[in-house]
Amino acid sequence: MSSADITITNNYWNMLRNLNDEVKLRLASMLTASVVEHKNKSVSEKDSLTDAMIKKYAGAWEDDRTSDEIISDVYASRSSKPVIDFSL
Repeated sequence: MSSADITITNNYWNMLRNLNDEVKLRLASMLTASVVEHKNKSVSEKDSLTDAMIKKYAGAWEDDRTSDEIISDVYASRSSKPVIDFSL
């Protein structure tokens, strides 16, 4: 928390500390609800983006080969460059 945040928090506390307990509890409840709602919304937005990506890309790869055949083809198609000797 930055010093500006602490200053703002202290300013609000100075304004609110003389309120009765019922009002303080109601404010605390409202603040807590707003934080929980914000966190839930953030999580659901991330979940919906993940779901959209999965729907878009799931099943996109089509091939008649088995996984072992694909792996063999990957290994067979590898190429390497000759080693360069930097010694003088």
